[in-house]
Amino acid sequence: MSSEANRETLELAEGSWIGVDVGGTKIDAVLIDAEARILAERSAQTGAGDGEEAVVDRIAGVIRDLADAAGEHPLLGVGIGCPGQVNAADGVIRAAVNLSWFNVPLRDRLKKRLGSLPGAPEIRLANDVNALALGEYRFGVGRGVRGLAYLAVGTGLGGGAIIDGKIVGGDNDFAMEVGHLSLRPEGRHCGCGMRGCPESYASGTGILSGIWEYLGEHPDSALNADITLTMPQILKAARAGDSLALKVIDEAGEMLGIVMAMCAVLLNPDLIVVGGGLGKAAADLLLPRAETAFQSRVLYPSSERVRIKLASVERAAVGAASLTMAT
Repeated sequence: MSSEANRETLELAEGSWIGVDVGGTKIDAVLIDAEARILAERSAQTGAGDGEEAVVDRIAGVIRDLADAAGEHPLLGVGIGCPGQVNAADGVIRAAVNLSWFNVPLRDRLKKRLGSLPGAPEIRLANDVNALALGEYRFGVGRGVRGLAYLAVGTGLGGGAIIDGKIVGGDNDFAMEVGHLSLRPEGRHCGCGMRGCPESYASGTGILSGIWEYLGEHPDSALNADITLTMPQILKAARAGDSLALKVIDEAGEMLGIVMAMCAVLLNPDLIVVGGGLGKAAADLLLPRAETAFQSRVLYPSSERVRIKLASVERAAVGAASLTMAT
């Protein structure tokens, strides 16, 4: 190995990367090494109501703090995961509804604020679920696979995919928006304006909608006794055998399995990863039904080698940090 290659290998081994996850209420940021060990972390309230410039200032602030904390670990890159439609190529947030952001040139604004960072590290952006998918591919249950699909089941339903170490973005980085496709045109209303989308069934919002939709059919359900239903209550009722809760959870699991089948047919991945707060909290209830629905909807060659696993990387910021790592 040449001395130049030796220096590059040493730099990567000793280097550090910053990852930022910009959420609707919180900015979560980490400084990691090449093995995703967290060297430092920072957080701040997003404060979207203060305006986009104030939020960009806060993002720049946590990045600057972490760059100072890097110490002897040279800072090699900064990655940022954001909700909504993110154009990775030009570093623009096209639409992030929960931030009230539209066509915000986040990368350029951060470069202006962070121009004095040592080494002028590269800054890259991605959708937050794509960041989670990349983190799982590099550091989690996806290590060693060629391709994976990631399904984030939370308040909504999001998707991301990695093939040969690269995010599947498509023409405008809007690929894998699996939550919004009208699979049941006469089905439940979705927040996007369509009907019968996967998110209107296989998500926290969808499950709550289902409870209210079927409540009158299950007068003996324990859930009838509480007007302010919460997801923990619904999951507890399902585990206790409540007919209403089980009906809605079964419906959610089936829809999740249909989405898995779509991913398998279109991407032929080694692995389908299920993450998100609800995806993990309700895995015992959702995944058996999802796997049955998945297997029944694809040809054997599309499913024979596909494994379904729960996510192991908890923070999108870790995945975001890896956006500038070499593949």
